Amino acid sequence: MISYLEGIQRSSNVAASKLAYEKIGPDRFLGYLKAFDFDQKRE
Repeated sequence: MISYLEGIQRSSNVAASKLAYEKIGPDRFLGYLKAFDFDQKRE
């Protein structure tokens, strides 16, 4: 596990996603994911 600071320094998508999820909450975070079609499967 890495700290948030290290996650940002490493440009970690997982750390950035976890931070956003915790700060804005699951409902709003899911809304953003859906708005950008990240809930859709890719070919």
